Amino acid sequence: MCSRDQGVLKLIHMNGLKTGIILTALMISGCNFVNEGKKNAAASFTEKLIENATGKEVDMMDLDHTDKNKANIQLVIDGKEVGEQFMGGMSIITATKDGIAFSVTRETDGLVHSVIVGLTGPVDQTSQPYKASAKAAEGALKFSLQISNVHENSIQSLIATEGEAEILSLSDQQVVINVSGKIVAAEHAAEMGMEKSFTGRFTLNYPAFNAIGISKKDLTY
Repeated sequence: MCSRDQGVLKLIHMNGLKTGIILTALMISGCNFVNEGKKNAAASFTEKLIENATGKEVDMMDLDHTDKNKANIQLVIDGKEVGEQFMGGMSIITATKDGIAFSVTRETDGLVHSVIVGLTGPVDQTSQPYKASAKAAEGALKFSLQISNVHENSIQSLIATEGEAEILSLSDQQVVINVSGKIVAAEHAAEMGMEKSFTGRFTLNYPAFNAIGISKKDLTY
């Protein structure tokens, strides 16, 4: 098993079956086929696997730049820079007509560090560049942010309670996201006064980009 796979498997456990199928497909294609140089076959195989699982057509990037899939994360929480834990991590984009998820995962010393930026809403009817708010009005894109550290059966998570995101650029080659708002530990989400301010810029270089039920051409800019 690739060292990356262990982190992917933990994310599968956390995010459910359909996400698991998608991530498993990426894991298989990324580790087995790419190492054998069968990149086009890997992309085709992964597309078919996801299509069978979701019943929707998939538009997936080729795998020629897998070795360049590295994230540069700048993230400041309560005045402290914490982005280093994600630096160089693997990024995945999963897009549908109803939303886009940007995830970065990095494993170090048995710890899996992940950050997920979510935009939920009518992506196919929203003007670009995409902007989202945690308190979006009906019909607008809603922003979510979750940061998790996973070690064996232990999960520590932070979730945004307020904030905004702007997708400055979105393509197979690079995605740039600005985020800001307030964040809190998941176990304290219902308590008042526990939030901390955050700001960040996420640069995802050559992300694994999967569009399900929508064309990437309609998403990129």
